[in-house]
Amino acid sequence: MDIIDDLGVACRQLVALDGEGFEVLVVLVKANFDLARLDGGVPALARAHDPIELADRYRGKPESSSLLCAAEGAPFKPATDVLLSGHARPRQRGQVWGEVEFEFAALAKRATVCGPRLWKRGLLGGAVPADPAPFEGVALTWENTFGGVDTSYDPPRRFEPNPAGSGFRPSSKAELRGTPAPQVEHPDASIESAGSSGRAQGFGPIAPFWAARAQYAGTYDEAWMKSRMPLLPADFDARFHQVAPPDQILPGYIRGGERVRIRGMSAGGELAFQVPAWRPDVGVFVGDELRKLAPRCDTVHIDTDRMTMSLLFRDTLRIHGRLAELCWVHVSAEERRG
Repeated sequence: MDIIDDLGVACRQLVALDGEGFEVLVVLVKANFDLARLDGGVPALARAHDPIELADRYRGKPESSSLLCAAEGAPFKPATDVLLSGHARPRQRGQVWGEVEFEFAALAKRATVCGPRLWKRGLLGGAVPADPAPFEGVALTWENTFGGVDTSYDPPRRFEPNPAGSGFRPSSKAELRGTPAPQVEHPDASIESAGSSGRAQGFGPIAPFWAARAQYAGTYDEAWMKSRMPLLPADFDARFHQVAPPDQILPGYIRGGERVRIRGMSAGGELAFQVPAWRPDVGVFVGDELRKLAPRCDTVHIDTDRMTMSLLFRDTLRIHGRLAELCWVHVSAEERRG
């Protein structure tokens, strides 16, 4: 089956099984927009588009690093993921501390950032962050905020909200001194010392085995193996497919026109724009029948380093027993105004 793409954006079709075991066609369309080319505050469609990711990609080893890109082939998301990546930038040379502010429609989130610093020995023992050096850019990654794994235990104990971070130490046996301390803090929970309590403040995708997503994965036990495998468990929750931090998941789906404001992540200090009212029109030919889909945008990724925003649209069509009749998928676009 071919895709006829009139737009030159990224398109993909997949066949999956739904919760009842029926074959469904999943159609994905992803378009990039250029944040350096605004027309009336709305970014223009980019000249190049990121491919659709079919597998998770990590920054390092999966057990100890965060996602660089999350897989995008899920058949359904019940809400919209809003992801932010890039570097915090100082307002002036020699700046040691700064702040990032991110607003997207009703979403509002902040982080305190600082320059490079190491863990050092505290006056009463343990580990505390040393004074930071000036910064030129602080990556908003999960590695740069509170979390981590304490390997002094057998098996190792991890900070479930963020195993990729630094500072989580339920015991003092695992040495931290001389290693990098977090540079991204929750604005209401500054990091005073290493320990078992802290708040991670991340803006990027969450791995499937981290606590925020794993709670929705369902139960894979002997009963599942006997009665449902290879289908998903009966208690699987589609919220598992939401990859954004919980406070960056918007109810429903975006429609265009949402206002975005980002402070502290660009040379100009503030980046402000509106989400374009853009959507793909998708038609699927099954035999001699044209079926129109209505893809919804359920994933937004803003990258301030690349000055791009990607919008990912998704829809499904049940095709059980008709897989051989699939002819082609036609993707075109309609710009909506207002």
